[in-house]
Amino acid sequence: MAATTPSKAAPAPGDRLTTMPPDSSSFGRLHSYIFSRPDLETNLRNNPNAILSAIDDYTAAQRMITFGLPKITKCRELLSQMDPPPKVLVELGTYIGNSAIGWGEMLRSLNPTKAGCRVFTCELDPTFASIARDLIDLAGLSDIVTVLEGAAAADSLRSLKTEGVVDKADVLFFDHWQEAYLPDLKLCEELQLLRKGSLVLADNTDVPGTPEYNAYLASGEGPVKYHNVPHETSAKNAKIVLASTVVDV
Repeated sequence: MAATTPSKAAPAPGDRLTTMPPDSSSFGRLHSYIFSRPDLETNLRNNPNAILSAIDDYTAAQRMITFGLPKITKCRELLSQMDPPPKVLVELGTYIGNSAIGWGEMLRSLNPTKAGCRVFTCELDPTFASIARDLIDLAGLSDIVTVLEGAAAADSLRSLKTEGVVDKADVLFFDHWQEAYLPDLKLCEELQLLRKGSLVLADNTDVPGTPEYNAYLASGEGPVKYHNVPHETSAKNAKIVLASTVVDV
């Protein structure tokens, strides 16, 4: 469960600037919306839940798809049931960073001393990574959440393990390319990143669907055995968060 600092660490808390330039894309507009709000300093700064609510309101109005509050709330419930509380979480697929903010807030609230709490989130796209870092810094979570940018998830996983940054992940979250779920899970098994009691969470297993990943988990054919429970949420379109608890390694 130990975690140290990776070779590509995020800037220290307070060092981040809102560096995203004006952008005609929906993601640039989201960034501009958040950082131009009149309550930026009075309500959003260092308030992860307020930021998540603001993102959820904006993305709902703009019909943007993110890992929104219904799923974050369900995951908070699942993590709160883990004993001992999780401290190290690896996320594959940062997108705009709202899920990473959720994970950081959860780990911090479940571990009052914050000692050893780390979220490592992997993002290939530099635009998404920049947006995510700005929002994570705004949330006051840069000391917990590190964005690993520019490498495929598999390469980031190998680096985390071989560089001694992560020994075991208490929680693993899949929310990147659905075709990569199964090979990346198998890589995590090969790297021995999972322990008995680790929780593997995955989005989009129902829509657009990850049939090979789902079948592998259910079959028990791999070296790691899982207890799988699909949790339905009130989210639109893809409603399911698939939770797989490691029962044997």
